[in-house]
Amino acid sequence: MSMSSSCATNRRHKKIVGTSVTFDNPKVPSGRVETMIFKVNGFSDRAEPRGRAFNTSALSAHGRQWNLLIFPRGDAHSDEDTEYISIYLNKIGSEPITADYTLICGSMESSATKHTFTERFPCWGYSNWIRRSVFINRQNGYMNENGGTTFEISLQLYVDKRSVWYPGRCNEGWVPAQLFKCEASKDVTFEVQGSEFRVHSSVLELCAPVLFEMVEDKSLLVAADNFGCTDLKLYVESTLTEHFLTADTAASLLALADVHSCALLKEAAMLLYMKDPEAVKDSKDWTLALKSTSILAELLDTATLGTADITIDSSKHLTAEEIEMLDVTSLRERLEKANLDLDGSRETLVKRLITYVDTTTNESDGGSDDDDQISIKSKISV
Repeated sequence: MSMSSSCATNRRHKKIVGTSVTFDNPKVPSGRVETMIFKVNGFSDRAEPRGRAFNTSALSAHGRQWNLLIFPRGDAHSDEDTEYISIYLNKIGSEPITADYTLICGSMESSATKHTFTERFPCWGYSNWIRRSVFINRQNGYMNENGGTTFEISLQLYVDKRSVWYPGRCNEGWVPAQLFKCEASKDVTFEVQGSEFRVHSSVLELCAPVLFEMVEDKSLLVAADNFGCTDLKLYVESTLTEHFLTADTAASLLALADVHSCALLKEAAMLLYMKDPEAVKDSKDWTLALKSTSILAELLDTATLGTADITIDSSKHLTAEEIEMLDVTSLRERLEKANLDLDGSRETLVKRLITYVDTTTNESDGGSDDDDQISIKSKISV
């Protein structure tokens, strides 16, 4: 008994001096697919011998540059007995990127899963992709009547799994945040879309007296939005995103987020739909999404356009195009740093940050009107 007690005491009073992490955290699919179309005219007339390649022109996807490396008669590793076409997706630049991609040409579809493109090994593809004799035969549908062809590359990146964004003031040292986590003294329960939230009436009475009077009549997020309790609304939105967003609840939370301009929740719900559309459609509240033509239009835009996964140097001025490619977490982090309003739809957040960056850029440049002046251009609707 004394030995066990001693061990327990030692564990309670141990001093941790540091933590070592070996290898990076596993990356997860971003859920965003962008498609590049490479057209090659006169492919059948290319004269490169086996082992010689040509490059297509570069296109941008997910904020990076890509092109195709094509060996019309096979590379050095392809079959020597039969003439094959070898084809590789090539990433331009030194930044390592992990991605899935699908290559489609005519009826031919080839997929590469979770490959990491590096500066040393920037290409990934197929040495014996298709027999040349089959490919250049017009009757097989790979080439047009002029001897040209089209390659379609659909690309999805793997990204670091990010924790859900919460308002900066709702950190561990913020007293209301500590109270939120103190279960014993919570004396009011809110129901939000079938889920229960236990809160403190004392906090509501001090921070949101009108809401305090309505604790039995309205959901917390809706009431907070209606009465301008922005911090509370953003905190509840983040909690819903982190703990209650599933395939079963995605449709109802998407409808809620759309009505109350909850950009973070809306983006997360749409991305969940992109990853598992059938499961979301099978949920009992899918009809809520079907009733909104705007939601359906934005789901279509997300499926066809998506948003880019890019790394942006926070020390430099952002362009309008870079701002438009940021996700809601990145938008709010930058707005929060600038002490600007964090509430509103994604489109509102984008415009707000563009206006801020435009103003600060003009001030630093002495108000000059040059080629770097930022203009507002909205192309992503989520």
